[in-house]
Amino acid sequence: MRDFFLDDKARAVFEMNRQGFVFCFDREKYALARKYLRQPMEVLREEVESTPLSLLFLYDQERQSVEDFRECDGRANVTTEPSGAAFASIAMSTQALAEGEDYFVFLFAHELAHLMLPIRYNHEDTYHSVLDFLLDKINKATGKKIKNDYLELPESQKPHKARERAQERSDPIHM
Repeated sequence: MRDFFLDDKARAVFEMNRQGFVFCFDREKYALARKYLRQPMEVLREEVESTPLSLLFLYDQERQSVEDFRECDGRANVTTEPSGAAFASIAMSTQALAEGEDYFVFLFAHELAHLMLPIRYNHEDTYHSVLDFLLDKINKATGKKIKNDYLELPESQKPHKARERAQERSDPIHM
């Protein structure tokens, strides 16, 4: 399986910099992210390779200058070059990483589902069917019990609200 983390992915890095992302370069956090995603990425190899994914990276929400990036646990991005070549990235926050393995794996599957579908299926029934399929495949292979409860969660607990969740906790996340 390809290593999608921030090594020599210059085109995607350039594009994310252009959009204003501030990257996290903490080796320990990348090691933990790799550990959490090793099995799910093997299980979802076919699905991952069906997308133009070329980069996974971490970012710290609090360090972002763009408000949308400060409020998101994760983000899928696809860029098409004038030549027609497409490449994609998945960004995941260090705050999401701190929420634990199951949540981080859920977030990866959530963002991968975005890459697998045209944008018009953003968080609609078709999108949730794909996300359910990905989580079911991960759960069967790993023994996990990760549930797609995205639609059932109150707005304050959805993946794009990690910063607010951290502020509500008695032990705030300090990454």
